[in-house]
Amino acid sequence: MVKAVKKNNKLIGIIILFVVLSIFYTYLMAPQHTLIARDSLDGYFHLNRALSLRHIWYSPINFNDWGGVGNATALFYPWLTIYPMHLLTVIFGPVSGFLLSLTLVTFLTLVSSYISAIKFSGEQLFGILFALIYTFSFIRNTSVMYRWGVGEYIAYIFIPPLFLCFYNLLRQQPKQLRWVIIFFSLILYSHVLSIVTTSFGLCCVLFSFLVQKKFNRTYLIYITKKFLLFVAGCLTMTMAYWGPMLEQKRFQTINMPQPFDFKQVTKSLEQLIRYSFSLDFRTYTIGIVFLSTVVIILMTVWLEKTLYRTIGIISLVILIMTTTVIPWWALQQTPVSIIQYPGRFLNIFCFFVALYLAHLCSVGAKYMGKFWRLVPSLVIIILMITLISGARILWHAQTSVPPELSVIRNNDLNKIKRFRQKDYYPKAALLNTEHLIVKKEYNGGQIKPMRIISKDHFKMTVKSTENSKIKLPILYYKGIITRINNQNTVPDRTKFGTVSLNLKKGVNQIDVSYRYTVVAKISFLISFLTVFCLFSNQFIIEE
Repeated sequence: MVKAVKKNNKLIGIIILFVVLSIFYTYLMAPQHTLIARDSLDGYFHLNRALSLRHIWYSPINFNDWGGVGNATALFYPWLTIYPMHLLTVIFGPVSGFLLSLTLVTFLTLVSSYISAIKFSGEQLFGILFALIYTFSFIRNTSVMYRWGVGEYIAYIFIPPLFLCFYNLLRQQPKQLRWVIIFFSLILYSHVLSIVTTSFGLCCVLFSFLVQKKFNRTYLIYITKKFLLFVAGCLTMTMAYWGPMLEQKRFQTINMPQPFDFKQVTKSLEQLIRYSFSLDFRTYTIGIVFLSTVVIILMTVWLEKTLYRTIGIISLVILIMTTTVIPWWALQQTPVSIIQYPGRFLNIFCFFVALYLAHLCSVGAKYMGKFWRLVPSLVIIILMITLISGARILWHAQTSVPPELSVIRNNDLNKIKRFRQKDYYPKAALLNTEHLIVKKEYNGGQIKPMRIISKDHFKMTVKSTENSKIKLPILYYKGIITRINNQNTVPDRTKFGTVSLNLKKGVNQIDVSYRYTVVAKISFLISFLTVFCLFSNQFIIEE
């Protein structure tokens, strides 16, 4: 009884610690309850993503955001795991909602990494250390506080349990397959590019197991079966994302995010080491704690048992991959350029290094002298100093964003909604964005002030002096529905990727909306059925 009470008290204490740290972390990002757009407008992008989800369950487009032009970002950028942010922004306002969601995400990252580490090691100290090292790493701080990589840092929640379940699956626990599928899919629903880096980490772990098993035929058969089921499960579970997206891309050319120049964005090994001594998150490196860990790995990795030797080697391999040691420039014109910059691999590097460092600290505290018992505390102190110092640097840093856009407050809703970004536009619309500006006159017809009756409808009244054609400042995507005077009509697509309608002489009441296509609805149904099968034990996972 006494042991149970002590265990519960410890758990409550850990939860309270995680809550306090999550709130403190959010405070460091926005001490004055304002958001600062540093060197890009990514903050406006993600706030619009969250705000525009009001009708997402039946319409992918919201005319009240993205400048009111009918931007279909939700069809191309996964939105499922950002939906809680949407609810919070609607209830508490854009800034308060965003900060509350950051607190929630940080707390969930701490909890998921703590639970995963405990199940992996069986040690509470290891679990706490890993959770703190992983969640408050220099790399994640950069993603959160400087880059506003919302989808990227949400994906951090699912990486530790994914690797735990994958590790157990490779140890021939077939029931873990369902959870590998679920967590892998949740990463994709958070941030597509994190799937690329995470998959590379999974491949490294898989290869190490195959080597240890000496490519045993029986084991290869087991892995092949599970891989085929994994692919099938992930494809169907994530079809709600890629099905509608591919349909739109087949329909017309879409302006997808452009890759960066690898020559310009890839750091040399010397730069990576030098910048890691900086406390400035804008350097986008690994920080002094992880740099020190890398040095220790180089000195100790060959003394470790197989498991942590493998973790150490994978860490080093991934780190090297982020530098100019790899000829990234030669891959500029290949599909690899989708990652935009090699530094994205630092996210998965963070996971492996945090494991190794937590292992070193917990072993030292358990088996070595008094000095080593202080090491875990010292590591956490350095992490906190780095976090606080890095946040303070950002508070006082100059921004390259125009002053009128750099500060975002809770009452800046209209400013946020006016934001337009051209990613995911029909490519034809980039030729002349003037067609996306509401004009007072169309072909001699007079327009009453535009009215948006609901957020998923664009409505306006045009009084035309003759039969004519009107070009609306609305982007054309598959799934568009147009009505004139309550009668369905077939819209035309202009050469600028916008909507055109034929008007009759007189008053024309125009109503434009979007609904999910048949392909999209079937994709949603298949994904839902996959989830149902996974949680109802209908998915074949046993030998």
